[in-house]
Order: sequence, then C-alpha cells, then structure tokens
Amino acid sequence: MDAAPLRTAVELREERQRLSERATALRILLLEQEALLAVLTQESDDVLRQCLAARVHVMRQRQPAGA
Repeated sequence: MDAAPLRTAVELREERQRLSERATALRILLLEQEALLAVLTQESDDVLRQCLAARVHVMRQRQPAGA
C-alpha cells in the first residue's frame, strides 16, 4: 500500500471548498474578459463602420456628376 497518509474527510472538504472558490473566481474572471472583449469588439465594429462610411463619402465625392 502507498506510504502517503490518507487524507481525512475534513481535509478533502477543505480542499473541495478551496477548489470551488477558485473555480468561482475563474468564472468571474472569464465573464469579465468576455465582457471586455464584447466592448472592444463593438468599439472596433463602430470604428470600422465609421471608416467605411467616410470612404464611401469620399468615393462619392470623386465621382463625376451624373455618373
């Protein structure tokens, strides 16, 4: 049999509690990162739309009248 001492039920409960707290903290961190990514993506999309609108505006101005 293994020479390492068996862990008690109390030790296992404490470890499970620590792991549960860590998992909760990681879930919160993941949600925060997802929220930040959503904001950055939205801002990026807004900037791309603005650039496209400006480009279309310039292209329309360059077209000869009646074209």
